[in-house]
Amino acid sequence: MSEEDKNEYLKIAQNVGVFNHEEIEVILEILEEYKRFPEKDYFLFEEREGETITGFLLFGKNSLTKFCWEVYWLVVNKNFQGRGIGKKLMKRMEEFILPKEDKAIIRLETSSKTEYAHARRLYERLEFNEAVRIPNFYDQGDDLMIYYKQIGNLDPDELLYDYQNRQEASVSTHNLQNASI
Repeated sequence: MSEEDKNEYLKIAQNVGVFNHEEIEVILEILEEYKRFPEKDYFLFEEREGETITGFLLFGKNSLTKFCWEVYWLVVNKNFQGRGIGKKLMKRMEEFILPKEDKAIIRLETSSKTEYAHARRLYERLEFNEAVRIPNFYDQGDDLMIYYKQIGNLDPDELLYDYQNRQEASVSTHNLQNASI
């Protein structure tokens, strides 16, 4: 990634009009890290129309998990929104992940603010499920919303079974600890 491209990504993010100063700084940090160590912790996909960057996606593998990937930033140039660019970038990410993993969970976080409604609708159309909502996480009236999508050979019943077994084990351990007091 050239310095010129990095600056163009930042300009696009700023011009979208929904990201605050702190969010732009985080995008810059990830871009700088990607520039220093391409495809180590972060991956960058972009779409262009001619020489114009129409959108970009920053994502990476969650290092503390076996098969979870994180979407850090999906940014579509304000002049190109509504043309399927976000969808195209997200599909490219899935196509990138699946040859590496036979199964994966893709996770992302977003805001409940009205300005993010278009993005949330995109995630839902792409079959992401809302998993968690933490009220007033970012600010009064601005909830944290966590979405996820399972791709590949991930059996939802297997996940539920594993979750139930962990819950039962946790209850058993709790009961043993209380019994020994």
